This record gives sequence, C-alpha cells and structure tokens, in this order.
Amino acid sequence: MPPAPGITSVAAERNGIDAAWTAATGTASFEAQLATTADFAKPVTTQRTSSTRARFERPASGDYFVRVRGLDAIDGTPVLDIKPYLPQYDAIPGATTP
Repeated sequence: MPPAPGITSVAAERNGIDAAWTAATGTASFEAQLATTADFAKPVTTQRTSSTRARFERPASGDYFVRVRGLDAIDGTPVLDIKPYLPQYDAIPGATTP
C-alpha cells in the first residue's frame, strides 16, 4: 500500500485549525477530517482538496483530532496499491501451473 500522507503540522489559530501534510505517491487529492474522538466515528467536518493544506472553521472548545488520507484520481476512493503484471519483472522462468 502506498504511504499515507504525513501530517506535518496542526495549529489552532484564532479563526480555525490549520493542517498541513506531505503528498503521498499516487494520490490526486486528499480527504482531511476533524473529529472529537481518535476513532473518527463521527467527524465534525470533512474536506476534500487537491492541496496539501486544509483550514477547518473554529470549532467549539475541546480536544480535536485531524487525519488525512489520499484519494485516487478516477473516483475519489482511497488509494490502493494495485500493481500491473509486467512479464519482464514478474515472470518466473520455468514456472508451471498445477
């Protein structure tokens, strides 16, 4: 599986919460979420962006968690590591099937 985007900073600012992350290989866009619990059972808000930054509107006082995941270019689903079969790399000389 490709690496997840790496969150590089989360800062509570006067007007909201700013988050930034590194881009992950194979992603066309990102989904950033803000939640009050670490399991993200009920996210407070979700944003989709092609940027490596998000700003969440200032939430009520309390503790919050941020997570980011990469989305693929075709249909916005989470990126999966699917590799093609390339004979020059994947073929095993002399292999047989039962």
